[in-house]
Amino acid sequence: MSTPGSPTSTGRRRLFAAVLFLVPLLAFEAASRAVWSWGGGLGYFDPLEYRYYPELREVREAPPKAPGGLDVLLLGGSVLERAWGNAAGRLERKLSRATGRPVRVHNVARASHSTLDSLYKYRHLSSRHFDLVFVYHAINELRANSCPPEVFRDDYSHYHWYATVNAFERHPETWLVTTPWTADFLAREIAQRIRPEPRVAKEPGGPWLSYGNNIKTATPFGRNLEAILDLAARKGEPVMLSTFAWYIPDGYDRGRFEERDLDYGFGVGSYPVEFWGRPPNVARGLAVHNDIVRALARRRRTLFVDLEASMPRDGKHFRDVCHLMPEGGDHLAAEVVRALAGKPERLQN
Repeated sequence: MSTPGSPTSTGRRRLFAAVLFLVPLLAFEAASRAVWSWGGGLGYFDPLEYRYYPELREVREAPPKAPGGLDVLLLGGSVLERAWGNAAGRLERKLSRATGRPVRVHNVARASHSTLDSLYKYRHLSSRHFDLVFVYHAINELRANSCPPEVFRDDYSHYHWYATVNAFERHPETWLVTTPWTADFLAREIAQRIRPEPRVAKEPGGPWLSYGNNIKTATPFGRNLEAILDLAARKGEPVMLSTFAWYIPDGYDRGRFEERDLDYGFGVGSYPVEFWGRPPNVARGLAVHNDIVRALARRRRTLFVDLEASMPRDGKHFRDVCHLMPEGGDHLAAEVVRALAGKPERLQN
């Protein structure tokens, strides 16, 4: 029998206090994981980044590459997705024929994603090795320009999606515990409802459209690409940068686009230029971003393809300002293979 103040009594009190402290924390963590897994396609113990970037799962769970094979990673937006020209599948076939080696393309490019998303995804794949990383960006972050200078944030947090994923990326502990991120997320959502901050819409519109002529994304666009290159250098992985191919036909206006009265291939997944901003501003932004890509490729001596210069501008290759017809996807894949043809030593084994 222990007496008050004895070592045994003190130990029991400490154990009781620890249980009182840990039980609520464990309960909160269990509830937090249940919330994130509910309705989000996640398993209870899945990495929480799959909530925002589910495309990472397939890459992480892929089996080891075949002996002598090549693993290629694609970083970009919807242009590289299967529904728009199937550039990934075409690249896989063409590169396999050109090298005589089994090639596997891991495509984490997704609709509306920008260089910042690609940087985050590449970081999350830091434990995987790739023999080539192909980066194809320029248009999606142009939406972020359609706001006054005082609203613009160079981490794109004036765009609701990035306000969320930027905050999430500051919580590396989610592999172990999710409660801190859940608390942060709820606090941010509540604060935005109580005192909303101005945010850019997914499709720019209203009085802010005129601000899109100031390409404020130039600096963060270049910085994000540079960060991808820095990470690739640390991993010993070659990167191919590409300018972004685009096409706005003479006489373009939204009415003619809606009536399909333009030199585009159209079809499912065709969007008016205004989905990214006013046509003159989109053209200006693409030119600025492409110049940054060219300068960066020269300075960092990366593999490079000037797709803007080589892609024919017509409805046979484009279904809208940037999404590709099958012929466009074939051209993109062929240009990547051609850029590699004279430099096979740049591909890692």
